[in-house]
Amino acid sequence: MNSPILVYTPYLWPLWVAAGLLGALGLYAWRYRETAALPFALLTLLAAATNLLYSLEAAAAALPLKVLASEWRFAPCAFLPPMVLATARSYTGSGRGFSPLGWAALLCVPTLTALAPLVPAFHALFRDGFHLEWRGVQPVLLWENGPWFMVHYLYGSLLVWTSCALLLAALRSPRLKRGDTLLFLLGIALPDAVDILFQLRLLPVRGFNFAFPATLFTGLCFGWALLRGRAFEAMPLARRIVLDNLGDPLLILDPGLRLADGNRAARAHWTIGAADLGRPAGECLPAAWTDLLDGYDGREPRRKEAAIEPDRHPERRRVYRLALSPILEPGGGLLGHLLYGHEITAHKAAETALRDSEQRFRQLADNTTDVFWVAEWPEVKLLYISPAFESIWGVPRQALYRDPRRRWRASVHPGDRPWLWRRWREQVERGQSELEYRIVRPDGGVRWIEDRSRLIADGRGFRIVGIARDITRAKQLSEELERHRHHLEDLVAERTAQLEEARRQAESANAAKGSFLANMSHEIRTPISAVLGLADLCLQTGLSERQRGYLLKIKGASTGLLGIINDILDFSKIEAGKLELEEIEFGLDEVLERLAAVVAEKARERGLELVFDGVERVSPRLVGDPLRLGQVLINLVGNAVKFSARGTVAVDFREEAGDGGVSILHVAVSDQGIGLTPAQLDGLFSPFSQADCSTTRRYGGTGLGLAISRRLVEMMGGTLSAESEYGRGSVFRFGVRLRTGRGGVLPPAGAAIDADALAAPLRGADILLVEDNIINREVLVELLDGRGLRVRSAENGLQALRAVAARKPDAVLMDCQMPVMDGYEACRALRANPAYRDLPIIALTANALDSDRERCLAAGMNAYLVKPVDLEALLRALVQWVGPARTGPEAAPPAAPATAADSVPAIDMEAGLPRVDHNRELYLRLLRKFRNEHLPGFEAAFRAAAAAGNWETARRSAHSLKGTARTLGAERLGDRAAELEVLARQAGPVEEALAGLAVELDRVAAAIDALPEE
Repeated sequence: MNSPILVYTPYLWPLWVAAGLLGALGLYAWRYRETAALPFALLTLLAAATNLLYSLEAAAAALPLKVLASEWRFAPCAFLPPMVLATARSYTGSGRGFSPLGWAALLCVPTLTALAPLVPAFHALFRDGFHLEWRGVQPVLLWENGPWFMVHYLYGSLLVWTSCALLLAALRSPRLKRGDTLLFLLGIALPDAVDILFQLRLLPVRGFNFAFPATLFTGLCFGWALLRGRAFEAMPLARRIVLDNLGDPLLILDPGLRLADGNRAARAHWTIGAADLGRPAGECLPAAWTDLLDGYDGREPRRKEAAIEPDRHPERRRVYRLALSPILEPGGGLLGHLLYGHEITAHKAAETALRDSEQRFRQLADNTTDVFWVAEWPEVKLLYISPAFESIWGVPRQALYRDPRRRWRASVHPGDRPWLWRRWREQVERGQSELEYRIVRPDGGVRWIEDRSRLIADGRGFRIVGIARDITRAKQLSEELERHRHHLEDLVAERTAQLEEARRQAESANAAKGSFLANMSHEIRTPISAVLGLADLCLQTGLSERQRGYLLKIKGASTGLLGIINDILDFSKIEAGKLELEEIEFGLDEVLERLAAVVAEKARERGLELVFDGVERVSPRLVGDPLRLGQVLINLVGNAVKFSARGTVAVDFREEAGDGGVSILHVAVSDQGIGLTPAQLDGLFSPFSQADCSTTRRYGGTGLGLAISRRLVEMMGGTLSAESEYGRGSVFRFGVRLRTGRGGVLPPAGAAIDADALAAPLRGADILLVEDNIINREVLVELLDGRGLRVRSAENGLQALRAVAARKPDAVLMDCQMPVMDGYEACRALRANPAYRDLPIIALTANALDSDRERCLAAGMNAYLVKPVDLEALLRALVQWVGPARTGPEAAPPAAPATAADSVPAIDMEAGLPRVDHNRELYLRLLRKFRNEHLPGFEAAFRAAAAAGNWETARRSAHSLKGTARTLGAERLGDRAAELEVLARQAGPVEEALAGLAVELDRVAAAIDALPEE
């Protein structure tokens, strides 16, 4: 009968239970993954592994298996003493962990012991002479200890009993629980004491080491400490996680206010060291803080702001907000006290800078002869008024603070009182107020006041900022000059000189006011920028919700004030001539994209149509300052949108060629808004004297927008002017000098050859052309038929629906504006039918705006082409959306290009011939057809439609004339028709424009009649 390999004995149960308990404790501690917890976790896991391997050694009945289990057991067992020492040092706080060199020295002997079984020569120095003996039912492994075993054993015992000494010393520590410390001491000491008895052969069973079952007691001690929740509170794990990672200083005091512990920040900020532990806190902290501790009974928290300033180093002074609070047990017992300090040095410096800034501002405001005042809106609650008020009004400022509205109205002259308050509120609601009125002083004297105020958004609401000046002397001089206007010549000359002096003084005062505003802006801007930066930095630190709220309010108010100052400085920079323009290459489309991003959403909200016209006639690349050009456009278009409640805001562009590569870009911004009176137009571009200043911060916010725009236009070599009719709208015009960039317009070359190549894959394709203009229709039919495409035509959207229903084409070329049914409605009707959802529909329109493109795409069209249609672009679109069709008859070769001699007055044949593929015969036939069918009856038909109030019919006829004229090269006639189309859309006066168009009709007719017969 074979001998068993493993033998069960009762000695195995304690080993298994100890291994399970220690393993569970190790996994529990391992989850923290902190430096303080790792030694404890490794200690318990190594002890569990050692017990399991020893249980295998104890159960093995065969000598080879028993020796193998014994050698494996020494690998984890060798590292137990170093982990015991590391755990004791971490628990007692005797050190901050070993350095890499310290760990290497500590683990040198255990590493050699673990490697001993792998080296035969060294193995003999460790253990030798293995043999197996049976003690009852227990097989016991015996061996002879070598010299290295004694080194290993003595080294391990030294580490273990050093750990016990540390724990014995920690029993007197005020910051550690004595019961927990005693449990750790017993759990470590008992197994090693049993092992000593085993080595001295004083145990009852020779060959079986009861030190390993004794680790069951170790696991129970460790587990009891952990389950009670005390040990890990006291161990540096919690201190490292909670305290050392805290950026603010924190001290733990015992119930007697003695220093028990502190985090890393406390040691760095307050120079608290290990030698201070156990000392009264009053002896360790600065003397200025002792009142925080005096008489403290731990019932209620205490708070204080205090500073630390090292000797002879005032620049290193730090300010803290301190809080002293009790630490209570769940049952209410006092465990100790917590002293927390939050550094507020930067915050205090920011507050000081803000106070200094406010003080400088008040010094500037208090020493000016004008009255500077600030009030909240709409409550009209007075926030500040300068001392000059008392010298001008003769009333104490405090009386005005208590009831500003009543006190101010009471001081107004009875003759001005009925209208002043109402007019002032009306103007302020539009953004700016400028009034002249009289006041009556308590002594009966009457003074004239010039009061200018502006409504400003400061991030938390609205405020009114105003400056009031005493203009009594100027008024008196003006009235005196009027009374003596017919006096003697010398008196007139004398009085005129006085008036000139008064005017000079007024201008000097205005200059001084401008200087004051600039100085005030600079004085405020610098500290406010610092406040914003420091507030952002402080917001990135750990703050309470209350502190964060305070900082956000500081930042919001500072940002609002800084915006106001920036606006004032922008104007002062232009006044000082320090604004420089850039010279970079750009495209007008880039400027218009930025313009649309700013104003398009507002225009849509107000139900306005935003129209850009003439963009296609401007060189694609220009050289100038796109930022400043966009700033002018944003201001003008933004004002047009803001002051318009209906209709269209149109922006028209026209480029005028100049010499030396310089051209003039003419821009006109028109609206159908409230308009301006002639009196308002006179001072429209003067700073602080606008007719209406309701621009918000998005469009400038300071009321200087038009003045700044005019200066910018002048710097770009142009002028800005305005035309307006009250109640009907306004037109702002300006021209700027720009250079043409490298991407300028180039003359067409090789169009016929390119067109033939593009049309090759389209031969035989069935194309439906929907166009109400007969000439445009004939042009496109000729161009496409001549290249092998089969073209059918329809005059309106309804006919197009019938044609598609009769036979589905390969593609549809759809005009957008037609009678009966326009292109948009026809496209939507086709897309509603599932059979035509994939039918390519290409839009043809004379409107070249992004809004028209979006409207076409929204209706379901696949592509968008602008009239006059470029043949190459049309063919490319057809190739993209139709693709190769069945092969049809070959197209006739194209006609030879026209020469420069074909150019005639009023018609640009060089521009018109490429649009019919240089087919001169077709071009001349279309011109004569245009002369006979379009020109004679246009003026009468347009007048009849306008007289009947049918503006849509009138606009459509002008739109059709515009597209046909530009297709045939009558560019000037097309421009006249475009102007007439805009006026018809606005239902405005058209007589002047119609008269100019009639003259151009005659010129074009005469030019066509002068063409030679062919």
